[in-house]
Amino acid sequence: MNPEVPPDFQWLVAEEAKEGLAAAQKLFAQKINPLKIAKLLRKSMPASRAALVMEQAQLRLRGLRKFPRAESMFFTGRSLEQSSSALIADYKALRFAGCENVADICCGVGGDLLSLARRANRVTGVDRDPIAALFAQNNAAVNGLENVQLECASFGGFDVSGFDGLHFDPDRRVGKRTTLTNHFQPALSEILDVLNPSEQLVGIKIAPGSAMSEKIPWPVEREWIGDSRECKQQVIWVGPGISRDAIRCTVIAKDAAQASFCISRKNAYCPPPPRSTYLGPYIYEAHATVLAAGLLFEVADHYRLKTLGPGVSWLNSKNVLRGVEPILKGYRVRNVFTVGLKSLAAELRDLDVGELVVKKRGVDQVLVDNISRLKLTGSKKAILMVTRHGRHRRAILVERMRDAA
Repeated sequence: MNPEVPPDFQWLVAEEAKEGLAAAQKLFAQKINPLKIAKLLRKSMPASRAALVMEQAQLRLRGLRKFPRAESMFFTGRSLEQSSSALIADYKALRFAGCENVADICCGVGGDLLSLARRANRVTGVDRDPIAALFAQNNAAVNGLENVQLECASFGGFDVSGFDGLHFDPDRRVGKRTTLTNHFQPALSEILDVLNPSEQLVGIKIAPGSAMSEKIPWPVEREWIGDSRECKQQVIWVGPGISRDAIRCTVIAKDAAQASFCISRKNAYCPPPPRSTYLGPYIYEAHATVLAAGLLFEVADHYRLKTLGPGVSWLNSKNVLRGVEPILKGYRVRNVFTVGLKSLAAELRDLDVGELVVKKRGVDQVLVDNISRLKLTGSKKAILMVTRHGRHRRAILVERMRDAA
């Protein structure tokens, strides 16, 4: 046991704490008052340990959104927030399949470490925080992974030369959250200085909004990865198998299905697509990863779509597209209205709309709030897209299409 780990944390991962953790998780799941839970726990343990148990029980319940076995894992609030979900970590780990020896630098409590261990022969997790390293080791054991070892060390004190695979997750909250790569710990420039891309496959996780000002002398693939709802992270890939500069956006659905759009960097940055002169019959909404990667125009060009107007990320099509989910989400246009609250309310009532989901692009939030407050009493649920088309504001009543391919 690392002597730098406080005794209460050593107790937390030991057998003695299991009963208290299980009881606290059950009580929180039942939405029992936290003050009552604290009072119950303090009957069998000191207040400091009761506080740790309560925090861990709540983190485990939150962790179920990311990890199937979160109810038996250990987290810190910061590490849980920053860690890759199991779905995204599994996707990234596929790249390291066949690697003999992989190091996960700044591994935290092991979000990516666990997935890497299922693909590579041996994995070493490295983190300067002794509590995170302790939790990561226990999380590997809980998941039945015996090919994992942990080292409590800083980036500068760890030799990466003996590994054929490297994954980095530098700290992006040094003082406050940042997207500047030279403010990460370690900084991107420091990471690049120790790499040997001719022999090492390297993935560097950075913020989705981070620009890459550093000059990298090797072919680089920049990949924006998201789940079914939002863009979660950006990864810089270098090393064997990366033979060209490329930009990729990837979306991973809840069932682990994946969809990607990739373009060579030299073919990127095409001019804006033509603006549509009509609305409908189909509108497609680009996933957040497409927007984060700056590939909206490239996707529009590839699928021959038109924009609704400047600054509007919805795309217009005369045809139904197949095989585009979840990169593009499709809607069938039912009605197009001018934006006047009284006339719009009357139109929606005539259509028996009672529950309205309002989506907006290119219009102010006040307008959307006013539309959302319309008193509708119908029996139907509807989706209303509010946007600008040319010089006019339009409210477009749509229905969601499910990709048949």
